[in-house]
Amino acid sequence: MRWPAPDGFYLSDEREAVDVDRVHHWLSDESYWAAGRSRDVVQRSLDASLVISLFTPAGVQVGVARWVSDGATFAWLSDVFLDSSYRGRGLGRVLIATALAHPRVQGLQR
Repeated sequence: MRWPAPDGFYLSDEREAVDVDRVHHWLSDESYWAAGRSRDVVQRSLDASLVISLFTPAGVQVGVARWVSDGATFAWLSDVFLDSSYRGRGLGRVLIATALAHPRVQGLQR
């Protein structure tokens, strides 16, 4: 699915749209909670999760949020990251709101 965001940005839960190298860089090199996480672990975590990505109008990924869930009873929002160049525009709020409204996590304990 795709959702519009302000200023031509958009969000997607399409797995093939995720820029794994970019997400790996953010998590491994720029986050405190996943510092040093290997690319293989990032790939496997994305493959096993519902991933919401934020893109520029040109299609460059600038944000990510990942739901860890059993699909029946719980969902845990994890690895939320917005590229530092795009902070302060309200895009992080849009990313979180879209992730929280995703139909696959409705009715689950979050």
